[in-house]
Amino acid sequence: MNAPPVIVIVSSLVSSGRVGARATAFALEQLGIETAIVPTTVMPFHPGHGGAPRHAPPVGTFRDQLLALAGHLTGPVFLVSGYLDDGRQAEAITAFIDAAKPALYLCDPVLGDDDRLYVAEETACAIRDTLLPRADIATPNLFELSWLTGQTGDTPAAIAGAARSLGPQDVVVTSVPSMLKGHIGTLLVTAGEAVLAESRFFPDAPHGVGDAFAGMLLGYRLKKGNIVDALPSAVGAVAEAIELTARLGLPELALVAARQFLTQPRVPVPTRKIGR
Repeated sequence: MNAPPVIVIVSSLVSSGRVGARATAFALEQLGIETAIVPTTVMPFHPGHGGAPRHAPPVGTFRDQLLALAGHLTGPVFLVSGYLDDGRQAEAITAFIDAAKPALYLCDPVLGDDDRLYVAEETACAIRDTLLPRADIATPNLFELSWLTGQTGDTPAAIAGAARSLGPQDVVVTSVPSMLKGHIGTLLVTAGEAVLAESRFFPDAPHGVGDAFAGMLLGYRLKKGNIVDALPSAVGAVAEAIELTARLGLPELALVAARQFLTQPRVPVPTRKIGR
C-alpha cells in the first residue's frame, strides 16, 4: 500500500489554542490530509494573551529534526512554512527542501501587520531572500507584501502588480480592499490572471486566521487540482470560522466548533477577475 501524502508544517507550536501550526494542521486534517509538525518555537499559548514564555530549539537541533523527517517520510511530501523565531531557521528549511523535494511549497511569510514588523528584521530578510525564492505559493497580507516588495498600492490592480514581483508562481494576498461594502478581499495572482475573492469583513479578526487560511488553501489546492478553484473554498471556510468565532466572542479562531464548515462552507464566496 502506498504511503499517503503528508504536509509538513514548520511554524510556531502552542500547547493551548488554534494558532500557528495547530491551526494549520487542524484545517488540513479536516480535509483528510496527513500532517507533520516541526516547531520553530514552542509556547503555552498565543503571546497576544500576555506572559507566554517561548522556547526555540537550537538551530542545529531544528535542522536535524527537519533532515531526519525528510529521510523518514515515504509518501508524497508537501511543505508549509509560517512563523520563524530565528532567521537562521530559513537555511535549515532550504536544506529540508533539497532533501525531501516537496511537490509543492507554500510559504506564509509571517512578518507583521498594522504597518509594523513583529519579527526581527533579519528574520524578515531571511524569509524574503531565502524562502520566498524557493516557494511555489506565498500568502502575505497586504502589509507583508508591501514590506517584501517595497511597493504599495490600494487597488486590486496595483496590488496584483506588486504580487507578481514577489517571486512565487502563485501569490495570494490577504486583507485586500474589497469592491463590496462590508467585505474584505483575498487576491490570487498567477502568471496569467488575478482573481479577487470577497468575504464579509469583521473588524477584530481573531488569532489564527492566517495560519488556518494557509492550511485550507493548500488543502483545497490538493483536493481540487488548481489554485483558482481552491481560492473561494479556502476563503469561504475561514470566513465561516471567523463569523462563528465572532458570535462566540472568542479571541482565537474557533476551529473545532466550526469544523463542519471547513469542508462544507455554507455561503458561496463571489470572485471576480482583476485585469491581467
